[in-house]
Amino acid sequence: MMISPLAKYSGLVPHSDLREGTAKGEVTMRKKLNNQRKDNVLRVGAWNVRSLNVVGKLENLKREMQRLNLDIVGVSEVKWKEDKDFWSDEYRVISTAAENGVTGVGFVMNRKVGQRVCYCEQFSDRVALIRIDSRPTPTTIVQVYMPTSQAEEEQIEKVYEDIERVIQYVKGDENLIVMGDWNAVVGEGAEEKVTGEYGLGTRNERGERLIEFCNKFQLVIANTLFKNHKRRRYTWKRPGDTGRFQIDYIMVRQRFRNQILDCKAYPGADIDSDHNVVVMKSRLKFKTLVRKNQYAKKWDTEVLRNDEIRLKFSNAIDTAIRNSAVGSTVEEEWTSLKRAITEVGKENIGTKKVAAKKPWVTEEILQLIDERRKYKNVPGNSGIQKYKSLRNEINRKCREAKTKWLQEKCEDIEKEMVVGRTDSAYRKVKTIFGDTKSKGGNIKSATGIPLLNAEERADRWKEYIESLYEGEDLSDVIEEETGVDLEEIGDPVLESEFKRALEDLRSNKAEGIDNIPSEFLKSLGEVATKRLFTLVCRIYESGDIPSDFRKSIIHTIPKTARADKCENYRTISLTAHASKLLTRIIYRRMEKKIEDALGDDQFGFRKSKGTREATLTLRLIMEARLKKNQDTFIGFVDLEKAFDNIKWCKMFEILKKVGVSYRERRVIYNMYNNQEGIIRVDDQERSARIKKGVRQGCSLSPLLFNLYIEEAMMEIKERFRSGIKIQGERISMIRFADDIAILSESEEELHDLLNGMNSLMSTQYGLRVNRRKTKVMRSSRNENSEKLNIRIDGHEVDEVKEFCYLGSKITNDGRSKEDIKSRLAMAKKAFLAKRSLLISNISLNLRKKFLRIYVWSTALYGSETWTVGKPEQKRIEAFEMWCYRRMLKIRWTDKVRNEEVLRRIGEERNMWKTLIRRRDRMIGHLLRHGGMTSMVLEGAVEGKNCRGRQRLEYIQQIIEDVGCKCYSEMKRLAQERNSWRAASNQSED
Repeated sequence: MMISPLAKYSGLVPHSDLREGTAKGEVTMRKKLNNQRKDNVLRVGAWNVRSLNVVGKLENLKREMQRLNLDIVGVSEVKWKEDKDFWSDEYRVISTAAENGVTGVGFVMNRKVGQRVCYCEQFSDRVALIRIDSRPTPTTIVQVYMPTSQAEEEQIEKVYEDIERVIQYVKGDENLIVMGDWNAVVGEGAEEKVTGEYGLGTRNERGERLIEFCNKFQLVIANTLFKNHKRRRYTWKRPGDTGRFQIDYIMVRQRFRNQILDCKAYPGADIDSDHNVVVMKSRLKFKTLVRKNQYAKKWDTEVLRNDEIRLKFSNAIDTAIRNSAVGSTVEEEWTSLKRAITEVGKENIGTKKVAAKKPWVTEEILQLIDERRKYKNVPGNSGIQKYKSLRNEINRKCREAKTKWLQEKCEDIEKEMVVGRTDSAYRKVKTIFGDTKSKGGNIKSATGIPLLNAEERADRWKEYIESLYEGEDLSDVIEEETGVDLEEIGDPVLESEFKRALEDLRSNKAEGIDNIPSEFLKSLGEVATKRLFTLVCRIYESGDIPSDFRKSIIHTIPKTARADKCENYRTISLTAHASKLLTRIIYRRMEKKIEDALGDDQFGFRKSKGTREATLTLRLIMEARLKKNQDTFIGFVDLEKAFDNIKWCKMFEILKKVGVSYRERRVIYNMYNNQEGIIRVDDQERSARIKKGVRQGCSLSPLLFNLYIEEAMMEIKERFRSGIKIQGERISMIRFADDIAILSESEEELHDLLNGMNSLMSTQYGLRVNRRKTKVMRSSRNENSEKLNIRIDGHEVDEVKEFCYLGSKITNDGRSKEDIKSRLAMAKKAFLAKRSLLISNISLNLRKKFLRIYVWSTALYGSETWTVGKPEQKRIEAFEMWCYRRMLKIRWTDKVRNEEVLRRIGEERNMWKTLIRRRDRMIGHLLRHGGMTSMVLEGAVEGKNCRGRQRLEYIQQIIEDVGCKCYSEMKRLAQERNSWRAASNQSED
């Protein structure tokens, strides 16, 4: 009896011993093997698409990939302005920014490959790399776009150098695929182990260089190995079809040559390009996908807005809490509470479901793309004309379909705004009209070697975080409770304090290590709330802290494009929301004591003060001294990672000094001691010890930092009796947290103050002045002043004529002109970024609202501090009209007068009026509450006024705005709030 091999190993009994091939398991096994073979095949393409920066071009590419069953396509000439990494339906797109809008490379891959990308590097506008999880070793794919034949030799060599730098870190036993548009002809005939016999044409000089490159890295050119018809070899047609050449190649390592099953060009594939796609079919086994972290899914907290669901959730939590025993320790009690809240959340709330995106491309467009493909290779003039006609029609239909799709999205946004769901509306605006920038995350080791797998990157982040936060162990900084006076221990936590802290929790904030959103805590039932309050009281009275309260999840955000060093990332921490209840209670108890300890020159994290007041104070000082023809010397000090370098022992010493109660200090101590930061990289997780710096995401951190820096500044002021004298008072600095502007009347004073600050900070407070980012400025009427010679530790500090301080541009002439220009330029950029939204067909009133939110907020930032002359006022009004004209799609050639534009938009000239109202509102507040800014406003600088016509002064504008004759009349008016509002038209705002 003959038994099928498949039946032999199937483990199943055949239907008949006399009939072969009838085993039940045979068909199943064959299907399984066939599926495995399909899963182990990778179809790779290389294609110069001649721009994806055309509406519909990416959809066209996805259509061709689906038709040709391609897993990944390396694309050249992408022509996008920025690095990108995003998902488009079922395809992941990674690309590099184009230099001057003519280059750019990238990858488009299906979900099977896109989910297995473990590393990508957007190296330059001509070289990009991705790394795929495969077995037995990872597979690295490099996409290249070589310069054309008109390029200089140096430019070509530069690209080869970039490629070599990229692939030098790929290990010798790892699979490597290098592909792209090489603009080189290797020609027919075999060349050792580099090419096969089936190239095309005669080798040129560029081809020799490519062969040399392949020899160096032991690569074989796959699309020269197979005997295909010549129409399956050429990859580019010269304009007019006067010549056909093979200039696009896919190469693999010679030791992996056996993986290649086939490689050829597909001249029938169409994307309106003069290049053909080259496709390599290869064997490749993928690693099994690791299931994403459970925390990747977000709770659907939106449903808690429904009163019925909220009540059901509250009752379920109370039931679960009643059925759970009270923990004998704080840790056990918190674990019990957390488990109950999480389980009820899973049952009653669930996670957000990703809604299927409705594609904007229509079936009609897809049919036209298929129709155009038929005429791609039709010879003769009629075929060319038909192809061009269909191309133009596709482009037109794509623009129309994309516009219609955007209009539908804008209507959805409008509906959200109408029903009052503004948060949802703004999220949609960000999703639809926001930038699709690169995610970042690719870092190098401390020695500059790229880290190609998640384990290495996670280890590097742990190493960096621990070195960044390396400090002294906390010891002997908190005394025993038995040795503390009764009145200094601290009052018990009141239920009213707890409820206020619960109300203060902000919604729509990311969860901490416990994965419990603030909305859950605010929706707890009466029983659960009481249990949570009891836990907070136990923590406060015992000082024991649950481990979740000491942990924070650290997220990294790149500061710049293509950031590849840990130092070029900003770290933010997410703490458990439940811990914020305790810290908020302590915050309110400490706030008054710390506020009393702070000086008037600190504007950061304080009520009734902010960046506007700090900037205005600096501008007023410069204005007053320029009026008396006196120079002002300013040092803009940058403290290196100030928040991350706070010494804990010194901080607790200061807390005790200002009278913070024992139990509050003990809670803070136990939160800081044994503190951990959790770093997550893909499926990897690492824990890093933190030993210095204030906790990110903690409500106490602003208070603690202000107190710490105040102690240092007080010591500096006592050592150096310098600064600007106004009304008999000396002002030596203006501060917003760690953004410090030092003021002095001479170059020598500024030099001494900067060096004294650097010395004191580094030796006693663990802080360092960043010499590279610290700048000095001389504010003077004399444009030919000598260059400042100020050094810190022997290193010269750069002198600048303008500096961006707290978001406003400060210039050495004390004027606001450059700041206004800069702000309007940024606002134009903001308008263009949201142009599709602002010119859409949604209601005009809603578009005007978005204009104020997204554009005017940028243009008018810091406008309360401006001294605005007539030319600047006209510039602001012109910008407003520029916005209105574009919203109404009025071109300058239409010759429509401004009055008609205002009539159509239904507005007056509101931007200037808005600026005046905002400025007057702030001044009224300052005049009523006093403070340093008010003192500078009223104070006088000794000396005589300059000769000639005086400049327009800041305060003179306000006096004219409110119709007063002098400053004293204006100040009297400001004391009566309602009268001031009426005089400054505040009711209209």
